[in-house]
Amino acid sequence: MEAMNETLVATGKPSPYLKQLCRHFGHRLEVSFDDDAGRIAFPDGVCELERRDDGLLLRARAQSEDSLARIERVIGSHLARFGRRDELQVAWAPEED
Repeated sequence: MEAMNETLVATGKPSPYLKQLCRHFGHRLEVSFDDDAGRIAFPDGVCELERRDDGLLLRARAQSEDSLARIERVIGSHLARFGRRDELQVAWAPEED
């Protein structure tokens, strides 16, 4: 069964952060993105990014809880580092149906 979590990171600059994350991971992983949405494909899962009016929505999916936790840790730590000046907070939660 596929494991999924999501988080909405409050920021007034969702599109620049979306593009920065995708460009960063694009050197090592399969990535696609534009100003409004992005997708980062890991060997064992995926993180989808979506620009919202109130922030950046991140949705992670993986084949196992361990893989999901790793994707969340990697994406979350990079975004927090990129958004240090804006004090971005990344708190993952189970995706709501």
